[in-house]
Amino acid sequence: MKVSPNNIFRDDHHKDIDEDEGSKLRGYSFDKELRSGKFDESLLLDIQRMCLFANATYGTIVTGLNEKKFRFKMTKNFNQAFCISTGMTEKDILYFFWKTIPHRPAYLIAKDSDARSIYVCMRGSKDLADWGTNLLCVYSHLSVYLDKENTDRLFLKVRSSDASLASRIQRKIDEIQGFESNNCIGINDGLPLASGYLHSGMFLAAMDTYKVVTEQLEKIFEQKEFQDYNLVFTGHSLGGAVSLLLCFLYMIKPLHAMGRSMIQRIQCFTYGSAPVFSEHFRPFFAESGLPLYNVVYYDDIVPRFSLGSTKDLVAVIKDIQSFRVNIFS
Repeated sequence: MKVSPNNIFRDDHHKDIDEDEGSKLRGYSFDKELRSGKFDESLLLDIQRMCLFANATYGTIVTGLNEKKFRFKMTKNFNQAFCISTGMTEKDILYFFWKTIPHRPAYLIAKDSDARSIYVCMRGSKDLADWGTNLLCVYSHLSVYLDKENTDRLFLKVRSSDASLASRIQRKIDEIQGFESNNCIGINDGLPLASGYLHSGMFLAAMDTYKVVTEQLEKIFEQKEFQDYNLVFTGHSLGGAVSLLLCFLYMIKPLHAMGRSMIQRIQCFTYGSAPVFSEHFRPFFAESGLPLYNVVYYDDIVPRFSLGSTKDLVAVIKDIQSFRVNIFS
């Protein structure tokens, strides 16, 4: 059994888009299905296995390996730690980028011949540059439209209270799409397929990462050896958020080497992922059929904490302070 994508977002406290921004981004989990025992064993094993890959991107910090054993340069260190943690060999590593730069987290691409899958493993927050991405948490409003002249093509339109940020994001979107959304038929006379809010910093990181990851994946899937392989994204925290956003971008612009069948051959496993989409996108993901799994550990604050949840808390405190009742009167 696969987890329905509509479990990605919580059903509680649903708000319309025009309401206060305080509740736009929320954490998500599928703990209800886990408690009810509706998961099949193979899915639980996949979740457990991909957790190893997500954590292994942190190198010796999380894997618990003794760093003194690794007297190589940084890239060798991380590759060795990854292989020891996951049971892969260095020949299975197809590409890696361990240097963190603003709005582009580190990642690794590996092959699994037994599972006939390509793994894209995104690293979470480790360096100062990663926190620059996390803290750019201004909301942007994103709409997904269907191009009326080309019904196989979706396109995106963004707006934000920060006009310069919205313009920056839209330029990157148009670069990925290969055309300007304003020129598409349907953006002014039709309702969007989906419309809601997302984390601006992580979306920027996903778009920058999309360009370099796509270049590598196109080369990989053009090879005859990998033409029938599946594609799996995984990551923890920031890495999980970017993994989810990458899957979303591939729904908009699939790999040329995989075509539209890419949606049937892609999976995403995230762990403690930060909230990046508002719950308004839940129906869109549910209808896509894209298998997305996010594992949340009990009361972990990261998947539930956002600028919006902070605004919620502040609003509640203000309401309590304004509602003063003398119980002794």
